[in-house]
Amino acid sequence: MKSKASEVSRCLHRLSGVYQDPSRVSRDATTLLQSETGKHLLVQSSTFLQNDGSETASLLVTGTIAMFYRGVTYNTPIDMYLPPHYPNRPPITFVRPVSSMMIKEGHNHVGSDGMVYMPYLSSWQKQSHNLVDACLNMSSIFSNEPPCYAKPPGYNANANANAASSRPAAATSMFYRGVTYNTPIDMYLPPHYPNRPPITFVRPVSSMMIKEGHNHVGSDGMVYMPYLSSWQKQSHNLVDACLNMSSIFSNEPPCYAKPPGYNANANANAASSRPAAATSTAANANFNGSTASASSSTRPTPTPPRYQDIASSIFAKVPIPGRKKTARPTPTPTPPRYQDIASSIFAKVPIPGRKKTATNNNTTNTNTNNVQVPSEQEQIDQLAREAEAANDAVKIARAADAKEEQEQRLLTNDRQRLTSRCNAILTSYKETSTAELTDLIGDEMLLHKSSALLKDRIAYLHNRRGELETYHSQIDASIVEMQNYIQGSEEEKNGRGEVSADEMALPADIQSGQMLILSAENAAINDALFFLDKGLAENNGDNGYGLEVHMAAVRKLAKKQFLVRAHLLKIGQGKAYSSR
Repeated sequence: MKSKASEVSRCLHRLSGVYQDPSRVSRDATTLLQSETGKHLLVQSSTFLQNDGSETASLLVTGTIAMFYRGVTYNTPIDMYLPPHYPNRPPITFVRPVSSMMIKEGHNHVGSDGMVYMPYLSSWQKQSHNLVDACLNMSSIFSNEPPCYAKPPGYNANANANAASSRPAAATSMFYRGVTYNTPIDMYLPPHYPNRPPITFVRPVSSMMIKEGHNHVGSDGMVYMPYLSSWQKQSHNLVDACLNMSSIFSNEPPCYAKPPGYNANANANAASSRPAAATSTAANANFNGSTASASSSTRPTPTPPRYQDIASSIFAKVPIPGRKKTARPTPTPTPPRYQDIASSIFAKVPIPGRKKTATNNNTTNTNTNNVQVPSEQEQIDQLAREAEAANDAVKIARAADAKEEQEQRLLTNDRQRLTSRCNAILTSYKETSTAELTDLIGDEMLLHKSSALLKDRIAYLHNRRGELETYHSQIDASIVEMQNYIQGSEEEKNGRGEVSADEMALPADIQSGQMLILSAENAAINDALFFLDKGLAENNGDNGYGLEVHMAAVRKLAKKQFLVRAHLLKIGQGKAYSSR
C-alpha cells in the first residue's frame, strides 16, 4: 500500500506545477490504487494529446478493471487520464483492447476510438465524485454491455479501416405501388448518441440518382424527418427510425433510375458537394450485416428527368430475407382505338342474335330469301359498341386496381403507425415500470435499514431504562439519608442552643487557621483606612487631625496590610504545593 502511495507522490513530483490541487489528485489516485477496484491499476506520468493537436502533461492511471459478464469475470484494459483541471473536470478514460480484441461498434458508452462516455462523467461534481466510483460505474456498464470482443477469424484491420466510425450501412425496405424496394442508406451514430439522433444518408447506387426537391431528403442524400428532429433518447430508437423512414419513402421515393443517356459531366456546373454515395453492392445487400464501401469522390446533382423516364424504372428490386416476394402487378392493357377496330373490319366477329352466314366456295349463288347479310356500316357500328363496352370494362378494372392499391398502401401505413405507436407505448410503460420498481426497491432497502436501526434504538432504550431505574432508587435512598441527617442536625442544634460564629468557623489545619486570622486582619485594616479617609473629609483639619497626621496613619496601616497580604499569599502557595 505504501509503495503505491509513494509511486503517486513520485509521479506528482515529476508533474510539479501541472495540477491546481495536487493534494486532491494524490488522495483520489492513492485511494483508487489501494481499493479492491483498482488493485490491477498502476500510475505513471504521461502526456495527453488534445483534439487541437497539443500535448498536455497529466497523470495516467493504466491497467484493468473487472467486469462480470454471464457469470464470468473479465478484466477490461483502460487508460484514465487526469487532466490539469482535475477535480474540476472529470477524468478522460479510454478502453484499450489488446491486439486480439477490437472495440464493439455502436456501443452506447464507448466510441470507436475507445473513449468512454457515461452519465457519471458527464454529471461530474468535484464535491461528491471520485475515481473509485467512476471505475465502479464503468464496471457496472461494461458488465451489462461489454465494450470489446475477440476479433473474428481472418479479420483484416486494413480492409476495415474505412469503417472505423460506428455506422450501419445497409438498406431499408419501402413499398411503392405494391412492390417492395430496398433503399441503400448509411446511418452514422455520433459520439453523443443516444443524446443526439443518428445522422442518416440515402446512398443511391451508380444507376440511381437522388430526387431533387424531396420533402425529406436533401440533394446530398441527408435525411430530414420529424422523428429525428424530435429525438428523445428515452422513447426513440433505431428500429422506429427505420420504420418512419420506410413509411416516408413509401409515399415519396427518394431516388430513381437515371434516364437513358444521362451524362453526369453535363450537369457538373449545377453540382453541389455531398458525401460519397455507396457502390452497387449496397443496393443488393441483404439484412445479414453486409456493408457497403463508400467512394471518396463527389458527384454532381443531375437535372430532373422526364416523367416517362421516372416511370420506366424507379428502383431495382432487392429480395428481403424472411419476407414473401410481392408479385409485380400485371399492367392493364390500353383499350383499342376506334381506328384499330375499324381497320380490322374484315375479321369475322359473331353478332349476338344473328345466325352465322354460310359461304359456299363451289357456288356463288346466295339464298337471300332466308339469310340477311349485315352491311359494312352495321358491322362497324357493332364493333364500335363492343369497343365502348370494352373501354368501360377496362376503366372499371383500373378503378378497382387503384382502389385495391390505395387500400393496401393505407393498410401498410396504418400497420406501421400502429407498430410504432405500440412500441412507443410499451417503451414508455417499460421505463415507467422500471422507475417504479427502482423506487420500490429503494424504499424496501430503506425500510430494512430503518427496521434494523429501530431495533438497535429499542434495545438501547431498554438498557437505558434499567440504568435510570437504578439511578432513581439510589437517589431515593440518598434523599432519605439527607433528610435523616438534616433532622438529626436540627435536633442537635435545638439541644445545644445558639452557636457563636467563632465556633462555627473552625479551621481544618494550622495553615487554614493562620489564613483565617490574616484575612480578618486584612479586612480590619481596610475598614480602618476607610474610616480614616471619611474622618479627614468630615473634620477638614479640625480637632488637630490634619493631612500630615492622616498620611502618617495611612502609611503605617498600608505597610502593615502589605505584610499581611504577602504572608497570606505565601501561606496559600505553600498549602497548594503541599496538596499536590
